[in-house]
Amino acid sequence: MAKLIKFDNGLRLVHAWVPSARSVAFGIVAGTGSADENESNSGISHFLEHMQFKGTAKRTAFDIAREFESVGAQVNAFTSKQQTCYHFVSIDENAEYCAEILSDLFFNSTFPDEELKKERSVIIEEINQSLDTPEDVCMDTLSKVFFDGHPLSRQILGTKESVAAITSKDLADYRDRRYTADNCIVSVAGHISEEAARELVKKYFLKSFKNLKAEKSEYKKASYNKGEIITERDIEQAHIGMAFPGLRFSDALSPALMVLNAAFGSGMSSRLFQRVREELGLAYTIYTYPSFYKNEGAFVIYTGTNPAYKAKALDAIRGEIEILKKSGLTEQEVKSAKQQVKAAYVFGEESTASLMRIHSKYVLMTEKPFDIDAQLKRIDAVEMSQLNELIEKIFDYEKMALSLVVNKKRAKKAQG
Repeated sequence: MAKLIKFDNGLRLVHAWVPSARSVAFGIVAGTGSADENESNSGISHFLEHMQFKGTAKRTAFDIAREFESVGAQVNAFTSKQQTCYHFVSIDENAEYCAEILSDLFFNSTFPDEELKKERSVIIEEINQSLDTPEDVCMDTLSKVFFDGHPLSRQILGTKESVAAITSKDLADYRDRRYTADNCIVSVAGHISEEAARELVKKYFLKSFKNLKAEKSEYKKASYNKGEIITERDIEQAHIGMAFPGLRFSDALSPALMVLNAAFGSGMSSRLFQRVREELGLAYTIYTYPSFYKNEGAFVIYTGTNPAYKAKALDAIRGEIEILKKSGLTEQEVKSAKQQVKAAYVFGEESTASLMRIHSKYVLMTEKPFDIDAQLKRIDAVEMSQLNELIEKIFDYEKMALSLVVNKKRAKKAQG
């Protein structure tokens, strides 16, 4: 059972004691991401995440990497639409040593000009790589259409133009405004006591914030937009993305949506996989997933297929949706889906890194730590009536966005 500790300056610590572990996962999460940016600084959250590792007043970028690896620790970071996380996993005896390094890079990075130039180039290559990955293009353009006009429509990496314009001062100013005590969560899981975790936070994090209160991101709840976008690439397959209205992270029906997702499209026994891949042989990959955000969400379907089969694949997916809307799920499908969802949570409990991430996300989204026992009970309690309600609510074609990434020449040749 995790415990949430709140400090007077607004910083929160969530601690999960795992007596059977020998590792400690330690992360600090800032409640900021691409949804907190604007058109001119798009990508700055991700750029800042990269630059935090490029040197402090007392460590070079190499020093940071060498010192973590000298004790066998794994260090990394990630940026999403609504959070940025810096984390390490170490042997329990090295937790304090690594916490000091993490604190240094989080608070004291200096953004040297030479490193800024190199990392800007690296990120632009990351953008190029994403543009060369049809599945990424499909999902990014899908989000752009579905959340059109809302901050959630922005790409996490930003654009080449916006990244090229970001300066060291921009990064420092953004960090001061968004990496504040009230907007950060320290999450610790593993073989470390609550008292020891508190002491590490007090010693290396609590008094290091330049500002206590974050600049608030004021944006309205997203409206889901119907639309279609076709992107041309020199590729072999046609890539299809469909987005339907989803649920916010804390919605009471979120457990039911996870069960629906498991039954309809997230596994090898799911309806879409069995119909589109196994029965019809139209695709190698097909899957669904829900995206949960603070105030909204999306339910996404993706597949890649031969251009000659694009229309057949779309018809097959829509056909399965219509069957689902008409007849719902079977009792056996629901029973199996519940077990799949529960198993994923239980397996995650066996990883200190997974625990660290899930607890920080729950606190960020709900102000409460994750309680696996309560969540398993919520999954078990999902009723058929809730699933039917969701099916009717989600699969609304008047609020569906469609993204296609195709090679038009191949598509025309296949049709001809």
